[in-house]
Amino acid sequence: MFRFTIRDVLWLTVVVGLAVAWWVARDTAARQGTESNVLISSLQQENKALQSRNAAILKGVYFLAYSVQDTGGGKFAFKQRRDAKR
Repeated sequence: MFRFTIRDVLWLTVVVGLAVAWWVARDTAARQGTESNVLISSLQQENKALQSRNAAILKGVYFLAYSVQDTGGGKFAFKQRRDAKR
């Protein structure tokens, strides 16, 4: 029959605890990766919709006798067109 000392049982507890902790951390990371991919996909779709909406708004501003210049950093400059009919 096998004889186990307390030291053997403690080592077994440490090994099993490390294995369970590794498995839980790996499972959590996999779930977060999947959720991040879903979030990125939805944000990309929303970004495309907002870009098309922004383009339509800028076209409307152009037809209102103003020119729009992209100054960078998400900022725009609106200047009155010289050839605009009043």
